[in-house]
Amino acid sequence: MPSPQLSPEAIRAVTNERLKLLSYAYFIKGTMIALTVSIFIFHFIFLLAFSFIPQKVWDQPQVETTSSQAIAPPTEVSVTNTHTNNGPPVIIFRVMAGVIGLIILLGWTFGALTIYAGRCLQKRQKRTFIYVIAGINLIFMPYGTVISIFTFITLSQADAQEQFPS
Repeated sequence: MPSPQLSPEAIRAVTNERLKLLSYAYFIKGTMIALTVSIFIFHFIFLLAFSFIPQKVWDQPQVETTSSQAIAPPTEVSVTNTHTNNGPPVIIFRVMAGVIGLIILLGWTFGALTIYAGRCLQKRQKRTFIYVIAGINLIFMPYGTVISIFTFITLSQADAQEQFPS
């Protein structure tokens, strides 16, 4: 049974609807990326706060015990002025906070670029930029992969290509 032929107006209406739905999907995906990466703000603040704890708080006085027998409990306990450092180096907290801060900034940037790709879909501009963002979104399974595949399929159609200026 042959498929019914659609008029050019109907094809254009279907393509416009697909592009509109894709732009909404990019808005949702960009927002999801930005909110998901914002979970790490707590970790960033926590590690940064730990890095500013003074070293003397980590230091504990060394306790010396003297005993006449090895099995008997200690008879004398003396506290000396020497301190042992039981805390981790401060640089570890700062490096970890820096890495998490970089992840947060990259996530927010990619979320904003994804939202901007949705805006470009609405305005029918920058088709190459949309392809690039769709290609990067391929790695974010399952939602990003689905959006990317639908983007490649929709933008490769002749009617959609006509709507984007070169």
